[in-house]
Amino acid sequence: MVHALFTQQFVTLSGDKQRFHDVMRDSFGDGYDARKAERYRQQALQGDFSWLPPVRWVDSQILLGARGAYYPEFGTVFLDRALQRFPSLAAATFAEEVGHVLDSLLNPEDAQGHSGVQFRRILDGSGLVQARVA
Repeated sequence: MVHALFTQQFVTLSGDKQRFHDVMRDSFGDGYDARKAERYRQQALQGDFSWLPPVRWVDSQILLGARGAYYPEFGTVFLDRALQRFPSLAAATFAEEVGHVLDSLLNPEDAQGHSGVQFRRILDGSGLVQARVA
């Protein structure tokens, strides 16, 4: 469910090369790996999202109050099971966590600030993500 919604949004973004790279730069800083990002953009246009981690739905206490989290050591995005009742909020939360995934893939060091939040907000501002995440 959340993968499908995100992939639609990412394909839309990927359709405009300049805007795509503007979003990557705004989200992950000037030092992001533009060549690697371009590979992900091209893959998205071909329907290949093999770089996206799987989602695991868990009880909220595992997330310690968060709606979602990306755990690189597991290569998985964990989402609060309660979000299954709120698809647009689940999609927005997943988009934020994918922002953290992209940051880890495109930057040798974690970008300063809240890259996942920034990524989701940019998508949200463009109308690609429909719900806000607190």
